[in-house]
Amino acid sequence: MRIYLARFALFSLLLLFNCGSPNDTIQPDYKSLTEAVYASGTIQPANEYQVFAPIGGILRERLVQEGEAVTEGQILFSITKEANDLRLESATRQLATARRNASENSALLSELRLTLESARQQYINDSVSYQRYQNLMKQNATTQVTLDNTRLKFIASKNSYLATRRTLDQRMNDLEDQLTEARIAYQLAAKAQGDALVRSRLDGVVYNTVPEPGEMISINQPLARVGNNSLLILTLLVDERDIAKVKNGQTVSFTTDVLPDTVLIAEVSLIHPFLRQADRSFMVEAKVPSTNLTLYPGSTVEANIIIQEKDSVLVIPKTALVGKDSVWVKRDGERQKVQIMLGTENMEMVEVISGLDEESQLYVP
Repeated sequence: MRIYLARFALFSLLLLFNCGSPNDTIQPDYKSLTEAVYASGTIQPANEYQVFAPIGGILRERLVQEGEAVTEGQILFSITKEANDLRLESATRQLATARRNASENSALLSELRLTLESARQQYINDSVSYQRYQNLMKQNATTQVTLDNTRLKFIASKNSYLATRRTLDQRMNDLEDQLTEARIAYQLAAKAQGDALVRSRLDGVVYNTVPEPGEMISINQPLARVGNNSLLILTLLVDERDIAKVKNGQTVSFTTDVLPDTVLIAEVSLIHPFLRQADRSFMVEAKVPSTNLTLYPGSTVEANIIIQEKDSVLVIPKTALVGKDSVWVKRDGERQKVQIMLGTENMEMVEVISGLDEESQLYVP
């Protein structure tokens, strides 16, 4: 879905383009216009990973706490292993479970896909209904209250669809991570001798730790999550219909619920070229520059990837359009229908490339 941004507020548009009665006319005006592509995703450290237990056994020591800074190679945990046969049995069981959960027909994913499809259908139906009532409103065939209710239902179904899509994406990534780690743990299980010392793979921060010293743990059990906060990235999902417009280096404007009243900036750094079949989207990464504000890894974001910005272009409100490319104008005291050529648009305004000038008198339905 494509969403466009404008640099001026809605109330300014209402003051500029007064469309009170059917006989009122307006004039095009020169304004700045920004085109953008909508995306949703999360904030993540550029380097971040989950620490898993390489063997089963008893956690002898936990040498770090949550929020503590660590260096590459620093010991995080010490594990006393169990008997070899029990360790191998646990590794085999964990790997089989991980393969089953990450498979295409996984029960964990199938239910989420059904929920996503149901949310998508509801979103499509509510979108069509909203468009229909907009058209009826233009014909004075419905009420503003009915139109507003239809719009609220459309927004709710859209948010539900996007939330379900993010949940499926996160679940698939987690299961793939678990399968990779299970394979590694299985290969290491037969070779491990004595106590296992779990070390950090990078300089960073310990986000969370799970077990307590003395607890029995199994092979491939999550122990902690470690990441480097010095460089944060956005992992965004872009609809397949919009991905052709996205390029490296483009500016990304985003907000997060952690800082709901703050608009932040990032830059597109990587476009994954593989289409995700589950939600028909592409993953895009964007680097977040250093900031004094506190951003929390894992936080969700709503973003707009800036495609192009135009200064001082001739624009008219979309409500003035008749069909896709025509308007009613007042010429020589008469009402005439004129075809025009359109350019960049946002949710309220559209650029006029030809067919009108700033002196034109337009009727607004």
